[in-house]
Amino acid sequence: MYKARSFSVEVDGGEAKHYNGLIACLGNGRQIGGGIKLFPDAKVDDGYLDLLIVDYLSVFKTFVAFAKLFFGKLEGIKEITQLRCKKAVIHPESEEITIQAEGELYDLKKCSSISAEIVSKRLRFYMPHSD
Repeated sequence: MYKARSFSVEVDGGEAKHYNGLIACLGNGRQIGGGIKLFPDAKVDDGYLDLLIVDYLSVFKTFVAFAKLFFGKLEGIKEITQLRCKKAVIHPESEEITIQAEGELYDLKKCSSISAEIVSKRLRFYMPHSD
């Protein structure tokens, strides 16, 4: 079972916003593994990342959200933030986190931040290493 984690997110160099969230996802395609439409309006070539943050949800709202997710329609759930950006930095506030990148899971300890950005005409992925 997922449990909420505290983290903050900076979008396009703006002020960090705090969340007590279940998940934060970045992508530039419409769906992730299994055809789940996390970003139904995403365009691979539009020069933007799509960001999805799910703040803590009650059990009932979690079921509603999953039902809506099946149809790619997450609007109307106030605990869900969806936006487009050129760069996002996620600052975890817990000692240990797990991230998934391209289908692989990574357990990170004492990770200060995770950053992703669109770089024109290049593919670049940065994952900080912890000591």
